[in-house]
Amino acid sequence: MSLRWFALSALLLAALVPSATRAQSLPAQPSGLSLLEPEEKSWGYALLAGPLGVNLIFHLVARTTVSGWEYGSNFETIGNAFTKPWVWDEDAFSTNQLGHPYQGSLSFSAARGYGLDFWESFLVAALASTVWEVAGESTRPSVNDAITTPVGGAFLGEILFRYANRALDALEPGFWREASAIGLAPTYGLSRLLFDDRFRPPSELNAQPFALELSASFDSKGNSIESRADERVEKNGFGDFTLRLRSMNGFPGGDWTFRRPFDYALLDASVTFIEGGALGAKFLPSLGMRGMLLGSTVGGVGTGGILGLMGAFDFQSAGSAFQVSSTSLGFGNALQLKLDDNLAAQWHGYGGLGFGTGAQGFVHEGKREYRFGGVGVALLDMALIWAERGVLRVGVRQYGIIDSWEPRRAEDRHELITFSHAELIVRIYGNHSVGLEADKAWRKAAYPNTDARYYQYDKVFLSYIYVTDTAFGMGR
Repeated sequence: MSLRWFALSALLLAALVPSATRAQSLPAQPSGLSLLEPEEKSWGYALLAGPLGVNLIFHLVARTTVSGWEYGSNFETIGNAFTKPWVWDEDAFSTNQLGHPYQGSLSFSAARGYGLDFWESFLVAALASTVWEVAGESTRPSVNDAITTPVGGAFLGEILFRYANRALDALEPGFWREASAIGLAPTYGLSRLLFDDRFRPPSELNAQPFALELSASFDSKGNSIESRADERVEKNGFGDFTLRLRSMNGFPGGDWTFRRPFDYALLDASVTFIEGGALGAKFLPSLGMRGMLLGSTVGGVGTGGILGLMGAFDFQSAGSAFQVSSTSLGFGNALQLKLDDNLAAQWHGYGGLGFGTGAQGFVHEGKREYRFGGVGVALLDMALIWAERGVLRVGVRQYGIIDSWEPRRAEDRHELITFSHAELIVRIYGNHSVGLEADKAWRKAAYPNTDARYYQYDKVFLSYIYVTDTAFGMGR
């Protein structure tokens, strides 16, 4: 599912987002219209579409296509959800950490599509997740799904909801305009087929400057290492093909004001095809996103930025060596120092606490071979931007996961995962650029009854990059 929607979204955005993506003058709003939310909202439609409609469709499809008893829910299984403890479920890593957030995004964007704001839509997504855990499946409700489905779903849903509205702003009325909304945020797009613009947010929703990068790359060098107490396995390879989409909503140092959750937001989504390239049967998704929930802009145009409470969700793949996923809340900032008219340095930082998990290898099917736990996340990205010419980016992010809340047991029940990267992008002409990037990742895991394991992954790759903002996100 993630591959199909990534490809569709990339194609739609490449066609729909205009080259000049900086904030333009906006049309005057009708008298009395709030600049923050639509004139009209409907809790009734939102609850019918999210907790009932989305869950019913998923349940009926699963019940008719999946063998086994997992979706044979009845009054007895519903009753068990209220009388027996909730559990950590045994689904595959990608199902828990990608599939459930996407399902949550559908309920969230359904609520947004009926005029509810971010926080109200989050409540609808949380209710929909609870209904699914209690009545959508016959298995015991899971604690991990109750966290990742509404929280990850809200973050992804808000970004896709804004993408869909950017497409609506860019296109003339007609088939492709509505098809783009359905492709990017299906439940929101379907609500528009019923009510058109009745619940649509005002244009100020996307008044912030916006940059999008679409890239295709080939690994020129790849290497992975797995070490235990008694063995070391090293693998070399190259030629993996990656499709990637990155976006930034709200530039630090830009001429805009923070008003709502996710006015400042970052998205990085990719799919890497391995073992035979794009025609091979195996692919590795990655998804990272974070957005400002409560914050304020500081400084001014050119030198300034934004800081406050942020939310983040990650699903990161270090090739096929290991994966990590986290949902967290914390403090974040995005700052810019203007050095010259076309030269600036940027800093994007984040530190938070939440819930996460790490896993060895990548398995699309099968039972759980990973551990859930508390997670601490630290991230720092820096960029030196030469507008119209190129950008140099370096960054590091680290995840510390502990699957025990008892300090005396944490020493042998933890893992530490680190990703680092350095990237140089040079604009060739127009919106076309080329890039060279080097990535390196490490994972050290220690759990009872297993050897302490060390994993390392690194690669170098060349990219073609289509950029919608030739100033590479420089605020000015």
